[in-house]
Amino acid sequence: MEEARTYNRAGNKKQALRCLRKRKLVERRITELQNKQDNIQGILERISAAETDRKVVSAYQMGVSALKQALKDVTLEKAESIVDQIQEYCDLQDDLSQTLSSVTDAEVEIMQNIAKVELLVHEY
Repeated sequence: MEEARTYNRAGNKKQALRCLRKRKLVERRITELQNKQDNIQGILERISAAETDRKVVSAYQMGVSALKQALKDVTLEKAESIVDQIQEYCDLQDDLSQTLSSVTDAEVEIMQNIAKVELLVHEY
């Protein structure tokens, strides 16, 4: 731009116009190259996204395979049966604990009664 001004001040209008046209061509070429660079960058981003998508799908497939293998011998009926058995054994344990607790309470009551009898015997 400065070169065109210099030619214009010197009265060389043709050379000034050539400089301006040349500058305009260079600017247009720069714009074209920037657009191409933007397009390439967009393509690279899509490639990266596609690779990420491929990895995600692969991870999903591995997850499905792992779940399938883990649940291979498990059925809803088996799970319900196991839960029922656990509940039965928990109920049995509660009953045993309650029974043992009541025996202990009975023993304590007997001991208290024996202590009362001994006090009465000593008083007479």
